[in-house]
Amino acid sequence: MNRTFLSLSPLASPTTTEPKELFPKLTLYTNGASPWGHRVQITLKELKLPYERVHVAMSKPREEWYLKLNSRGQIPTLKISREGITNQTKKDIILTESAVICQFLADAFPQPTFYPASSSPSGPLIRAQTACLLEVMNTRIQPPLTAAFKAPPEEKEAATKHFIAVLKAEIEPLLEDCNPFFAGSKTVTLAEALFAPFVSRMSMYTRDGKYDHFHVCWLEEVVRECPRFKAWEETICAAESVRETWDEEDMAMYLKGKNL
Repeated sequence: MNRTFLSLSPLASPTTTEPKELFPKLTLYTNGASPWGHRVQITLKELKLPYERVHVAMSKPREEWYLKLNSRGQIPTLKISREGITNQTKKDIILTESAVICQFLADAFPQPTFYPASSSPSGPLIRAQTACLLEVMNTRIQPPLTAAFKAPPEEKEAATKHFIAVLKAEIEPLLEDCNPFFAGSKTVTLAEALFAPFVSRMSMYTRDGKYDHFHVCWLEEVVRECPRFKAWEETICAAESVRETWDEEDMAMYLKGKNL
């Protein structure tokens, strides 16, 4: 599969004599239970980028070989092998932070329906809306989500209802134009790639009574209080790129402390 890798310094030199139709080798270090790694897998799938996946254990300290790639030991890490891409240096490029990796890939291998360029007519607005959704996710959604997930049984109902209230206040307004994907898109966008791992896990935690991470009030109240979010959740979970990169078995094993 030939794809043009954007000639953006320092990845490639505009004056290089190397053929432009060379494709860098992408290696993703991740774990099937990691929502952060799942973000990158969805992005790679949507952009139709080939890559090698290397498993990194989450239930034990990171091994020395991984810490040499990512000194903080976080998951995921993306390695871009520069062999054949530039004649200036052969040093691999290492990227960390899932959202940064996803946006880099979306910009380096552009697909307008997934993440429009800033120079396109709709680009600045959609990029700003996506950034806003990510900021809300990081600062407003993640804390109460984690609190509800970890709340003891006697506090589970209150924590779940608080999380639903935050979803209603912070996320519902941002989903007004979904049709069915973010900002009126007919296909998966970067916004879904960034949010889907958490939505798919919430769906897992509240399905069939197998897990008790949220109070049972979630099932009725989220439909009543957050209809846009519920519709978006169903759309996201049905998306091919989400389903094919979502390893629920790995997640179940991790929750049982068996994911190695």
